[in-house]
Amino acid sequence: MTRYAFVKKAVAVVVPAGVLLLAGCGLLEARPDPPQPPEDVRASEGEYPEQIVLVWSEVEGADRYRVLRARNDDYEQVGDPVTRTIYQDTDATTGSFWYKVVACGPGGCSAESQAVTGSAAAPKRPVPPLPPTDVRASEGEHRHEIAIAWQPAERAEAYTIHRAEAATGPFEEIARTQSSSYRDEDVDQNVVFWY
Repeated sequence: MTRYAFVKKAVAVVVPAGVLLLAGCGLLEARPDPPQPPEDVRASEGEYPEQIVLVWSEVEGADRYRVLRARNDDYEQVGDPVTRTIYQDTDATTGSFWYKVVACGPGGCSAESQAVTGSAAAPKRPVPPLPPTDVRASEGEHRHEIAIAWQPAERAEAYTIHRAEAATGPFEEIARTQSSSYRDEDVDQNVVFWY
């Protein structure tokens, strides 16, 4: 009787870069290379209030991007993976930050782009309205009231009326109005009022 012995041999297979060996079926399938790092990365320098806008050129083979941000050298990913070539960092409301961008695709992720710095503008504060002009008050034309009128002030939404019994004050607030005129009916015929 003849006996057969089965001997298992280890075989080393050298696979060139970019090729994937599928175990068990003996097929070789090409795997795409990772995309190149993003180029032309730019960050806004105070053009936008309370945010930094980051843009870069589209990378061939990339279907998403990772944005990395740091104050000094400790970079961390911000936001979810980005699918466009723009990122608005609304968390960076004050100061300057450093950014790097990584391109990712079916073949993996690229190296980091060159670092760029960006900064957010201070929040825009509303500009106060100009003071009213041509303020005038009636002088005895009305028996039980004083009519006050003025030219509307640019950017004004409402007006506060102040009154005193002397030109030097003290003035006290007597009314608010959205109109450019007011009738003061709380007057004494024997008193001169200043507005």
